[in-house]
Amino acid sequence: MKPTVVLINTSRGGLVDAKALELALRKNKIGGLGMDVYENEQSYFFHDCSDDVFDDETLTGLLSHHNVIITAHQVTCRDCPHNSQDVKGMQADVDALGHGDHGMYKTCEGMA
Repeated sequence: MKPTVVLINTSRGGLVDAKALELALRKNKIGGLGMDVYENEQSYFFHDCSDDVFDDETLTGLLSHHNVIITAHQVTCRDCPHNSQDVKGMQADVDALGHGDHGMYKTCEGMA
């Protein structure tokens, strides 16, 4: 893989090895990461945890990188009316990853 590759996972959290991805990011082996799923997401994605300290070292490590976007199942409903705006916002984030724009967000808030 080229070191400029941006991996996007919207499938299943366990599909990718998050620890290996964090190591690859740390060693600049990949250019960025976008995930809408995380293997241990039940602890973080479905409630507001903005005041919590994460005890998941892998998630904390991933979130420490400027070229990582993690969302909480924002693309789960293909036919939902709000989804087109969500996809546009996520596309802007993916574009930012590809252009080195560091004004990205990370979230652990659940969906209403």
